[in-house]
Amino acid sequence: MVWACFSSAGTGKMVKIDGKMDGAKYRTILEENLMESAKDLRLGWRFVFQQDNDPKHKAKSTMEWFKNKHIQGTMATTAVPETGAFLALRALGWGSLYTWCGVDLLSIAVWKAMVSIVYIRQTMQSVSPAIKKNQKDQPTQEQWDTIFKSKED
Repeated sequence: MVWACFSSAGTGKMVKIDGKMDGAKYRTILEENLMESAKDLRLGWRFVFQQDNDPKHKAKSTMEWFKNKHIQGTMATTAVPETGAFLALRALGWGSLYTWCGVDLLSIAVWKAMVSIVYIRQTMQSVSPAIKKNQKDQPTQEQWDTIFKSKED
């Protein structure tokens, strides 16, 4: 398994994870890699960290870590069940690769593709609907499913 991060400014660090990942290991990876990546990408202290709803991501101690570091974060929601990384994969048509390649191989492939962050941004903007601030006008789950449906589905 690997941990990696990216932004519109480019790719951050990628870390190979040996053994089982737990909350303590996750926080150590964040401590050693997230802030350094943000610094390398010149994001400053004003960035939003997106992650999915994995238990170690939303554990109290992890949320406390983000709070202590003054890092704003977002989780996947029922309206948008996938976070930015998986939305980018779907935009590239790689959504179904995740199921058969495994995380390590897919992560390396995505990392190589991220060299062209402009391409990712343009592709995402072409397939993603604008998310409105007014909650009643949010796309429905069915609309999101249609937009990000894998080619094999």
